[in-house]
Amino acid sequence: MRVGFAGTPEFAARALAALHDGGHTIPLVLTQPDRPSGRGMIPTASPVKRYAQAHGLPLMQPPGLRDAGVQAQLRGIDLDVLVVPIGGGGLISGMALAAKALKPGIEVIGVETQRFPSMYCALKDSLWTPSFIRKRSQ
Repeated sequence: MRVGFAGTPEFAARALAALHDGGHTIPLVLTQPDRPSGRGMIPTASPVKRYAQAHGLPLMQPPGLRDAGVQAQLRGIDLDVLVVPIGGGGLISGMALAAKALKPGIEVIGVETQRFPSMYCALKDSLWTPSFIRKRSQ
């Protein structure tokens, strides 16, 4: 399975490591551009970027996904699935919209930590359950 990954923080790097250690082909890792950090405001790589570089995974750090050049690059990458860590739901919603617009058949999967299962908690007691959750649990 060809798995794309989009994320930035430390818990996302652990999810990426699990996919990589599981033997999946990862033709794309998307993460935010380096950000100034510390007292010297030195540009610092994200945990996901550090993991991708250390393991030779293809990395993109676009400033956004609206650029036509970035979209053309993404269309050229053959993916079956895009895995996106979930925090508050903002990243996955934008990534799902962009991914489906670029590759309508792609499956987008959200992952989150057991310690902070915000999306799970938001949906577990809800009367509204997305169809993909119903299909997978039946």
